[in-house]
Amino acid sequence: VCNRISAVQTINADSIGREAAELGFLAEQAGMGFGCWGDFTQALANVVPGCFSIFMQNDNLKPAHGVFSYAGFEAEHMNRYLDYYASLNPWNDFWSGVEVGKVVRSSEVMPAASFGNTEFYNDWVRPLGKRDDGIGVKLRVTPDTPIILSMQVPDRDRVQAETFLTPIIQQIQGSVVRSIATGYLRLERESKIAAAAALVGRAPDVAFAVDRRLTLIEANGAGERALSVGDLVASRGNQLRLCCDSAQKWLERAVAGMVSGMPSDDYRHVFLHHGQPYRISVLRVPEHGPLQGGFLVRPYVFLLLIRAATGPQMA
Repeated sequence: VCNRISAVQTINADSIGREAAELGFLAEQAGMGFGCWGDFTQALANVVPGCFSIFMQNDNLKPAHGVFSYAGFEAEHMNRYLDYYASLNPWNDFWSGVEVGKVVRSSEVMPAASFGNTEFYNDWVRPLGKRDDGIGVKLRVTPDTPIILSMQVPDRDRVQAETFLTPIIQQIQGSVVRSIATGYLRLERESKIAAAAALVGRAPDVAFAVDRRLTLIEANGAGERALSVGDLVASRGNQLRLCCDSAQKWLERAVAGMVSGMPSDDYRHVFLHHGQPYRISVLRVPEHGPLQGGFLVRPYVFLLLIRAATGPQMA
């Protein structure tokens, strides 16, 4: 367990190095699946008594943050954040524009007093109990998914906490990014296996497995033949594209809707191409196994099925 500082403890390179080494080890364990990211966030919160820590995913293709691991916050309070207050968080715009890897102190760039008359502050920050300001960093694992590592610090220890935590976070961020990336690559391999399995038995459908940017992952035999002809579908820079523009726009909206969690009972569409009607269906491939470590960016895999509308009904 990380050593806790007290109000009179001397902050020096040795104490900073010890905490950073312990936190780096916990991050590596979580990334390899031998530990839990919850252990990391708890240890980070323990560095300074009374601190709260949180991991958030600032997904560019989703409307709000997703929280994956936290320590100190009451579960009910965090649920209220996810259900409502995340959309009101004045830090959303700031994190979108801040430099990756730069450790920021809220007291210097956006003190709580600057939004003290807002619903977010009065109903969500104030109940945290004199933890108005904090410290954080934006990390990047995938182009679409920056990760925000953030802490709320006690007002009474703010200066010392910021002084101690800033170099620690600077030292551990590389380990954290590598660990998340390691786990992501493991899940990506598992997702490709699941995608290949989802294509089995899909004949006579023209079938493809794609990610949320429509990058081609796998194709069945009919899909490979359709790509070689290039009349119905094409692959440009390994990006799958329907040759019917209106169908392509529908496909992009459908996938974006599924990524953002918009409810829909039917992601199906009929389009005309050279006078021939086609039915297209989009399904999300079920997640392959549990999320190890309790926190990780999950790759999205979608199954795209196309069939001439004059044929048998799609399954």
